[in-house]
This record gives sequence, structure tokens and C-alpha cells, in this order.
Amino acid sequence: MPELPEVETIRRDLERHLRGARVAGVRVLRPEVVVGASPAEFDRLLRGGRFLRFARRGKYLLFEVEVPDEAAAAALRRGRGARQGRAGSGAADAALHGTPSVASAKGCVPGGREPAASAPLGAARRPRRRWLAIHLRMTGRLTLARRHEPLPPHTHVVWELADAGPWEELRLSDPRRFGRVYLLGRSPLGRGPGLRPGDGARRQRDAGMPPTARSAGAGARSLQAAGGDPGRPDPTPPERRGDPDQPGPRPPEWRGDPGRPDPIPPGLRSLGPEPLGRRFTASELARRLAGRRAPIKAVLLDQRVVAGLGNIYADEALFRARLHPAHPAGSLSPTALRRLVRAVRRVLREALAAGGTTFSDYRDGLGRRGRFAERLAVYGRAGEPCPRCGTPIAALPLAGRTAHFCPRCQPPPDAAGGEVGRGAACPRRGAGPLAR
Repeated sequence: MPELPEVETIRRDLERHLRGARVAGVRVLRPEVVVGASPAEFDRLLRGGRFLRFARRGKYLLFEVEVPDEAAAAALRRGRGARQGRAGSGAADAALHGTPSVASAKGCVPGGREPAASAPLGAARRPRRRWLAIHLRMTGRLTLARRHEPLPPHTHVVWELADAGPWEELRLSDPRRFGRVYLLGRSPLGRGPGLRPGDGARRQRDAGMPPTARSAGAGARSLQAAGGDPGRPDPTPPERRGDPDQPGPRPPEWRGDPGRPDPIPPGLRSLGPEPLGRRFTASELARRLAGRRAPIKAVLLDQRVVAGLGNIYADEALFRARLHPAHPAGSLSPTALRRLVRAVRRVLREALAAGGTTFSDYRDGLGRRGRFAERLAVYGRAGEPCPRCGTPIAALPLAGRTAHFCPRCQPPPDAAGGEVGRGAACPRRGAGPLAR
């Protein structure tokens, strides 16, 4: 499953190429993939919109799209048929995006020879903001392409693009069809129960939101706020509870009304702190682990505890922190927690720099493979020598997943000696970047 480094890599690629691009149309080839609108509504509600902001929360991609109202969209369609040159294009674009041009203000194109096709300026000045929340789940890909390139197998949604440089389409493909696209009528980054007054902008910066995405507005003030507080009662109705990233039955999909304020997907609303943000500290992690007897590996995979971590980087972080994956989460000492927080941050930053990890399905926004697989110390290396001490890497079934670890560098609590969660000393082997 794409984890935080992979999703953030895709976000950065798409932001670089699509900021300011326009949606010329949307083709939904698998209706069940889109939540919140029918295929026809999905196309109608996004057609003509411009991509404004690109954010990420945990493993969710979040795109803000400014769309015209119905009158401005109709004016754009009429303008395309009536205009004879660049002047007409400017008038229609002004009607769409609420920027009155000289032509639209006077009711004619420059020269006064042809009527301009435009909506009333009062209506055109009120574009709407919609959000796309995309979760790639197990095997989803979101890539830019040119129109003449053949569609990959299992392509489910195609956004036709304009003003996107060489790119003409944004394609969502997913062999297992678990990925989802949520159309929201309001920002998923709004103020929530986990936000303390006055720190929204700082939390956006900590979560890696770009400067342009931290502009003024209620939606821009709290990237971290989409995560709830596990210590408070969950207001989500029972039938909608559940974490789509965790094993077990999923709650039924819901379909909201895109024309009205609608609920944020439960998995997005309940996310914990971003591991690369300032809120993710040893003391905050200790608060969330207090009283938990579950293995630390299983708890790290709970998106309500830490947003964006998955199987790969949980194994790698525990190895670097010298913690056995079966340690009871609530028994870790303050020293062990500090090591774990540092290890999580380091492994995520290194994976980001390498464009993520590709084994089979993952590709970045331009279709490239991630390069971090060659730097993995334990994940997927059962039976191979530990990069620190040479002991064969072991694999352990744990909470429905497989944990990979070094039995010598990461001994269980009763064999560690002294401080709970402190790995036994072991000789260093080699001088590579993972022999830390």
C-alpha cells in the first residue's frame, strides 16, 4: 500500500504540474470508485474547474478545485462555440473564473464587432470550491499522461486537462479497485477537535503543506485539524466507523450530496498527528500509547495514532530504534519513545528523498518507480543478513501483518535487560547508511 512517502511524492509531482490547470472533463469508467456523486454529476460539478491547492493528510491526497457556477459554466460552453480568436477566449475565461475583462464588461470583444458570450458578472464572481479526497489503498496509481498514450489496464477515472503544459490527462488506475475518490462540498482541512487555538498555520507547515497551500481562509488554517482526538468520543455513526487502512470488514460506502455540506470520510476525520510535524513528539506518542498492551508494530499501523505509517516504514523505524515489534506499546520507556520518534522521522525523510518504495505497483505522479527499496534494512528481507550485525532477519506474524526484525538488534523485552525497549548492543557491520 502506498504510505506517506509515496503519497507525498505523488502530491508534489501533481502540484508541480497541475497547479492552475483546468478540468476540461471527467470520464468515470468505474462508478463505484467515486463517492459523493454519480459519474454524470462528477463530470458536471468539476468541469471547467481549476486546481488550486494540493495537500496530503496521512495517506489521503487532497485537491482543492475552484469551479464555476452553472451560469458561468454555460457561458464558457457558449463562448467556445462563438469566439473567433484569443479575445473571445479571454471573455469566456473571465466569465468562468470571475475576472471581468474589458470585453465582458462592455458586452463585446475588442473592436466592438461581435457580442461576447458571458454570464452576468455578479454570478461569475462567485465560483465554488470543491475538494477531492483520494485514497489509493492497496494498488492505486495516479499518473499524468498524454491523450495519445494507451490507457493502462484497470483505469477507473480520467480527468481531461487544459492549461497543464504537456499533460492532457490525469488517470487513476487500480487493479484491485479498493481506491476511492471522494467529492466533498467543503474543506476537509477545517477546524476539528484535535486543534488547539492559534496553531493551525504552524501545523500546516509541519505537515509539509507548501506555502501556496497555506493561504488565508478557513480551510487553510488547519491541516492537522482533520485528525480527531482518540481520547474523545467518536461522533461518527456506528455504521460509518472503521479505518480503511486496517484489516477487517469495511463500513459501507456513503454517498453525500455534493451541493450541500457533507461528511468527511471517517478514515480522514480520525487521523492522528503527522509524523513529520512538530506535534509528533515523544510526549504526544506516550499519551497515545498509554495503557495500550497491543504490540508496538500493530499500534503504529493504527492511523488514529500516527497518520501515514504502514507496514514498510513501521518495520524500518522499529529496526532503527532497536525495538522489537512485539513490545507492548504502553510499556516503552521515555528513552525508547524518543528513539522511536527520531527513527520514524529519519526513515520517512530518506524515503521521501528517494521518491518512495516500489515493489510492484507503486509509481509516482509521472509513472516512475520509487528508489528506496534498495535501502531497506529489514522489510521483505527475511533470512537475509542484518546490515548491522549479520544475524538473519526474522519474520513474525503480528496483528494480521508480517513484522520483519533482527532478533539480535531488536530483542524481546524480557531479553533486552535493563530498560524496557532498549535493544541489546550488537557489533556494527559495514559502514552503509543503514548501519545506524
